[in-house]
Amino acid sequence: MSGWDSLCYLAYAQSGQTMDLPLHHGIGYALLLRGFMLATNALQRATAYCNVAVAFLFAGILTGGFVRRFGKVGLLGACSSLLNFAILENFGRTMSEALFILLLTISCFLLEKALFNGRMCCLILSSLAMAAACLTRYAGISFLATSTLIVWSAGKRTLRGFWVAMIYGIVAVLPLLSVMAWNLAFRGTAANRVLAFHLPRLSEFADAGAMVASWVLPDRLWLAFPFLTWTLLALAGVGLFVVCIRSIFHRDVQSLFWWLPVGGYLLFLLAAFTFFDSNISYDRRMLSPIVCFVTGGFCLQARRGNRWKTISLALLLGYLSLLGAWRAKSYVKPRFAHGAGYYGAAWDQSQLVSRLGQEVATRIVYSNADMGFHARGIPEIRGIVCTKAASSWHEIPNWKDAYKNMISDLANGAILARVSLESGFWREEYVPLEQIIHDAGLELLAAYPDGAIWGVPSLKSEFSLTP
Repeated sequence: MSGWDSLCYLAYAQSGQTMDLPLHHGIGYALLLRGFMLATNALQRATAYCNVAVAFLFAGILTGGFVRRFGKVGLLGACSSLLNFAILENFGRTMSEALFILLLTISCFLLEKALFNGRMCCLILSSLAMAAACLTRYAGISFLATSTLIVWSAGKRTLRGFWVAMIYGIVAVLPLLSVMAWNLAFRGTAANRVLAFHLPRLSEFADAGAMVASWVLPDRLWLAFPFLTWTLLALAGVGLFVVCIRSIFHRDVQSLFWWLPVGGYLLFLLAAFTFFDSNISYDRRMLSPIVCFVTGGFCLQARRGNRWKTISLALLLGYLSLLGAWRAKSYVKPRFAHGAGYYGAAWDQSQLVSRLGQEVATRIVYSNADMGFHARGIPEIRGIVCTKAASSWHEIPNWKDAYKNMISDLANGAILARVSLESGFWREEYVPLEQIIHDAGLELLAAYPDGAIWGVPSLKSEFSLTP
């Protein structure tokens, strides 16, 4: 577990107070986590049981759906998706992505039954599952939009098909709009976001390309041949665009069903990054929802193609499964042995973490890893003052007043700790560490392998420089 997102979900799971429901993030995962918390009465156990339950459901539904739809090739497709590092990593975190992908998968297979078997009840159930996905992550809006377009295309774009698509879309979006309206009425903002333009940097696209390349190529290969990697990615992007356009014009609903959501989601991320969330990074977590759709598109082409095309795509899916299994071993094994995130062995065995946990009883403590301490049940640790909002990079009003208060505390006996464990980096929006040390007149009190403590010179007698 790591990240501020996790703390938002855990805060509601612990308190159960309506006003503790996540505002910047969807409420679906927080509600589910609260249910497991009530059942187990232990927060760490609740997160573990929740992730295991979601993982088993996802594995069963994805495998069953792919095998039913694509046969033996579908089994390879399911294995390659389940073992994909981007998917696997989600089930080891207290984050909403795993539940989000599960709900998308349920909605996807129900929608398929509705469109290709004519079952209206499945259409409504698919819409409800999509509604739950939108409540879990706001990014569900992109999949809702593309699914509505697919329903209309399946209805041969007639007036009746249009109204069926509208019913699907309204049922799916109504719960999210209701929650946003409640947030606006009682909490002052619908989703805690501000419209602000910030053009994505080329480095962000480079990171995204590297991430996608790592899904299909061994690390040494794509790092050693970057030009070849970028050429393949460019061709894949052009191919995705061509497939989507052809599917729309030829009304190829089956192909559209798998590829349109991929294009829609990528455009949604670009729009969100540009106009709302400047702190979005195109990492495994953000790109993981498209993995199963891409795999489904490959499986469809394998079923439709000639013998050689089928064999080629089956070999590709088999290769991706083996690559995923090799990476999964290196990811899962240490987590079983030592734990992960804020509950891992690194935090449990850290002398610095232990010392700071003791210091909060007698003095104010500021740290860049405050969220980690909050997750471990030490909410007294205060965070570093931020000069800019992480979501928009706009200057935070009155941050200078908060900074003066922090400097005053430090000058009067509070301590400053930099923790270098997971998520313990010094974020760009923080006031620079050197500036804080200079303005408060701090000196190094203690150095640890995973961080350090600073304070005013009068505190030196209470600390050992090398514990």
